[in-house]
Amino acid sequence: MIKINKVSQFLLLFCIASQLEAMTMEEAVSTALQHSRDLQKSAMGLDIAQRDIQEKKAANYGRVDLVASLTHYNLPRTLTPLTPASIASGAARIPTTQDMMVAGVSYNVTLFNGLSDTRSIEVSELQKEINKNFHHLSKEQIIYNVKTLYMNVLSLSAQEKSQSVYIQSLENLYKNISLKVQLGSAAKIDALKALADIKRAQTKLVDIQTNKKIVQETLASVLYVDTLEELENITITVPKVQSLSPQEHKKELLETSRFKIASLDVMKKEKLQQKSQSVYYPKVNFSAYYGENGGINDSTNPNSGDFKHANTWQAGIDVKWNLFDFGRKNSVIQKN
Repeated sequence: MIKINKVSQFLLLFCIASQLEAMTMEEAVSTALQHSRDLQKSAMGLDIAQRDIQEKKAANYGRVDLVASLTHYNLPRTLTPLTPASIASGAARIPTTQDMMVAGVSYNVTLFNGLSDTRSIEVSELQKEINKNFHHLSKEQIIYNVKTLYMNVLSLSAQEKSQSVYIQSLENLYKNISLKVQLGSAAKIDALKALADIKRAQTKLVDIQTNKKIVQETLASVLYVDTLEELENITITVPKVQSLSPQEHKKELLETSRFKIASLDVMKKEKLQQKSQSVYYPKVNFSAYYGENGGINDSTNPNSGDFKHANTWQAGIDVKWNLFDFGRKNSVIQKN
């Protein structure tokens, strides 16, 4: 029983020590990156951009659809179009029905639309790169914000400690002056001045404590925690900044995420402008169908009541070229 109590006490002390352990800057940054809603949103935007590219590329291969229908007509219909050959073999033998069932497979693909689909893919790829840089920029911004707030909390804590020591010194000075006033070696006005200094110092301490509380709450919100733990003190070292030549400075600028986003946005708008030019070109589409028509011969057919069916298929290319649309094309181009 004694051994169990000792073990329990050790675990309790270990838990208390763990809770009292100060949070490091690296832990604060890691916590913020893990729980940041903005970072999660930018990551989702990157995934959406990738899905958009896949969607547009898949559209270039067309689509295959399974089609089926059941239609009732007020007058009998033939299962297939009439031809001279079918009529010559005996019109009475041609199946007719008022309830036609159709089932088949169709394939449709755009062969040419003025490179509109190609430009759409290029725009989506540029948007993916923009989202990628936004994600990187969001991550860097979170790290910067956390480190800045972390250092501000430590700075205000140091100011609070120094101000408290300063107030203690002023209080000791006030006691000495008050004693001298009682002994007649100092004027009463000196004691009043010392007391006023204490009040001013106390007011400044309250301001420091208030600012510290605000910064702590801000850091807690960035970390998505209810209560901010004690922060670990760190030693600040300022590295020597090496001066860059104009060429090196320009190169560093070109590598920044903000510059890349601006450049990619310009390229994206150029691609959208090129895409809008596709309205001046013809649209070429290919379509194919294979299926079966079936139905029960109607009462006017000599073989009334018999179920008949026939295979049908077709394939074709259609071209559509807009000649005049009352200025719509110009409006589309100007809008982009």
